[in-house]
Amino acid sequence: MIKMSKLRSAIPSFFTLGNLFFGFFSIVSSFHGLYTQAAWLIVIAGVFDAVDGKVARWVNSASEFGAELDSLCDIVSFGLAPSMLVYVYAFSAVPLPFDLPIAVGVFLAFLPSLGGAIRLARFNVMSRGKTEHKNYFVGLPIPASAATIATFIVFTHSVYGIDYAPKALVFLLPMLAFLMVSKVKYHALPQLTFKQSPKGQAQFLFVIFCVVAMAVAPVKTAFPLILLYLSYGILRAVFGLFVHPKAVAH
Repeated sequence: MIKMSKLRSAIPSFFTLGNLFFGFFSIVSSFHGLYTQAAWLIVIAGVFDAVDGKVARWVNSASEFGAELDSLCDIVSFGLAPSMLVYVYAFSAVPLPFDLPIAVGVFLAFLPSLGGAIRLARFNVMSRGKTEHKNYFVGLPIPASAATIATFIVFTHSVYGIDYAPKALVFLLPMLAFLMVSKVKYHALPQLTFKQSPKGQAQFLFVIFCVVAMAVAPVKTAFPLILLYLSYGILRAVFGLFVHPKAVAH
């Protein structure tokens, strides 16, 4: 008979492996040219990734094994899956956007995996050293980068058509890779508690608004809202260069 403690410790891993499954499913969908499906599967993988850590804390079963498993699954779902999606969607057909060489298209498609691997390695090192802050991330988290790519493809495919997206991806992919390896700070999702400050409560209400907006009209609202999140981090970092340059440097 399975001990309850072992069963409890395995529960978060089911969500982590769900993340891996949907990442793999996305890769298969990209291979078959199902671009919109592949993009939404990355988003679903992100939901599983967001839940597994919370479940681990709820059942008090966070472990080093779970953290390592999470990173391995993340590089597939949020590194390899977006790379495969953008390659098949934007850089596999000749001519490439702006008549770029094929090797350049391959490298651009590789950037989500490259930036994501570096981001995850740094996060793991900082987590072991207890230098990763609970309220914000140093560098754009890899799931946020993957969600940006996925929702961008869904948004442009439905609004502008397939011809627009490949050209924009030439600029978007290097920017996301840079943000992942940068020291730009991005806020984590706020936790609602009774002791939360008015600012924290306002942030939580804004997150609820975003979730409702994406639930009502996901195709048209998901990418603009994620773009707002990206822009906030960049503008905050630029503002900090002038107001608190020493703080930004660290």
